[in-house]
Amino acid sequence: MLEYDVQQTLLHDESIMIHQMDQGVDSGPIAVERKVEIRPQDTTLYYEMRCYEAAIVAFEELIDQI
Repeated sequence: MLEYDVQQTLLHDESIMIHQMDQGVDSGPIAVERKVEIRPQDTTLYYEMRCYEAAIVAFEELIDQI
């Protein structure tokens, strides 16, 4: 499952994660994590676009691991 929420990212950290699902909420083991730096000039839209780009790269990395 792709975990992605810009508001949560801005509040808690600067990364997107793909993790294995389990019984909990966002508690499964992380398969791939990509840091996305928040830049001073970022608008919400620009930062969100960079998060989506990082998610695509993370998904490709996960596929290569399989």
